[in-house]
Amino acid sequence: MAFNLDNYEEVKDRIPLFYLTYPEGRITTEIVLETDSACTIRASLWANAEEQANLCPLSTGIAKERAGGMIEKYTENCSTSAIGRAISNRAIYGKVATE
Repeated sequence: MAFNLDNYEEVKDRIPLFYLTYPEGRITTEIVLETDSACTIRASLWANAEEQANLCPLSTGIAKERAGGMIEKYTENCSTSAIGRAISNRAIYGKVATE
């Protein structure tokens, strides 16, 4: 099945869906590697503080971005991409999942 941009949900729209599903949920990010030209960030989704304390995430996502692309703030974009991947890995979607 080919990727259809018309069905793409932005991360900013999927984050509230995570919190609707997990009202006590938490999203954390950590820089895995950062240089002057690139960064790699891992995001973790937690159902609640207890799962976070026990290091038992619902899902994780990782992203890498390079400097010099279309987006000047590549570290911030990398963080958003990692969160989006973690949410997708947990299969949290809005309208796309129901169509």
